[in-house]
Amino acid sequence: MRSLKTRLRGLFGLALLLVWVVSLSSCILFEYRYPEELIKPTNTMGFHELWSLEVGRENPRWPSPTQEWLSHRSLLAVDLDSDDAEELLVALNEANQLLIVKDGQVVNRLTLEVPGEAILDLSEVIQGTHIAKITSASGVDYATGFYLSLIDLTTGKGNLLASGRHSLFTEDLDSDGEEEVIEPVPGEKGYRAVDSSGRELWRVPERIWAVIHVGDLDNDGRQELLTPDWTIIDCEDGSVTEIKKEPENTIFYAGDIDGDGEVELVAGVSETGTTVGVYDLNGKKRWGYSFYDVGYGVVGDVNGDGKKGIAVFSRDPKFRRSVPTADYWIFLFDAQGNLLWNYMVHCDELYPGAFADVNGDGKDELVFFEDRWVKGNVLHVYGSKEIK
Repeated sequence: MRSLKTRLRGLFGLALLLVWVVSLSSCILFEYRYPEELIKPTNTMGFHELWSLEVGRENPRWPSPTQEWLSHRSLLAVDLDSDDAEELLVALNEANQLLIVKDGQVVNRLTLEVPGEAILDLSEVIQGTHIAKITSASGVDYATGFYLSLIDLTTGKGNLLASGRHSLFTEDLDSDGEEEVIEPVPGEKGYRAVDSSGRELWRVPERIWAVIHVGDLDNDGRQELLTPDWTIIDCEDGSVTEIKKEPENTIFYAGDIDGDGEVELVAGVSETGTTVGVYDLNGKKRWGYSFYDVGYGVVGDVNGDGKKGIAVFSRDPKFRRSVPTADYWIFLFDAQGNLLWNYMVHCDELYPGAFADVNGDGKDELVFFEDRWVKGNVLHVYGSKEIK
């Protein structure tokens, strides 16, 4: 006769099997759908399309399939003509091609003098100039080299700033007006910071695959560098602090979201579905929502009050990734996590863009790409400006 312990063990195993069968049946018979409160029509911002523009039949340059670079951006907004309205800089999949778009029209098309075969990142325009910092790369899956160049946006001419076999960055780490290079340690694991004279300032064992923020994060009078994987590096001595994080979550923005004078973290980029939300510097979540197949998120001031809105781009859960054409959702939240606007696009791919004040009204508009394959790629601008 079996002992009581043996029978209990058998019952426990049977219970686990039943739980697994029920879970599998739920996945097959009852696919996950977004809750009604998330996808019911919402538009408290009065958002509508201001204009759209077909920008070419080649895909805009976006992150590699491995999502190795969070900071890939093929779109950058900057006021080039000092009229308070920002022009849109759009990098195409064609090698080194850059469009400058204003009021729904292409006002200039430049061939940039940058090395490599593809523009990966339009990271910033140096304040008070028409000089942009651009990352380009060469080789299959960008394995041959990465290049940082300074580009004149009026002529397309460029000067190589730094290069390497792996991702590298330039940042002013000590606030002296000169940028240091953050690069892989030659022949070893980890990264280091090197000043303009070639002197090594510090090195860390961590891999720095993107730089989210450089500044005084915690108001201690020292500059820190923040990476997407919840690592803070002291810009002076290279000491490392790890922030407690949620599994798989990646930081895509750091700044004062709600106007309280403190830096918050916006995180949640994942291809498998995750929680997108706002966290403090200790990793404590203030609010968040669960999404399916999150592609990206962008942050901007959508109502001109100094507080930030967060736009999240997500594939509808009823479409599997093997389906080429699907419904894509855009969710816009305020700093406290209230849903302001949602919008569904049925297309082949939906590429997130950025927030930009394209009409000089003091509010940021939302810019994104809709990929229609053979029908071309459409650049959309949505905002709350009144239609006259």
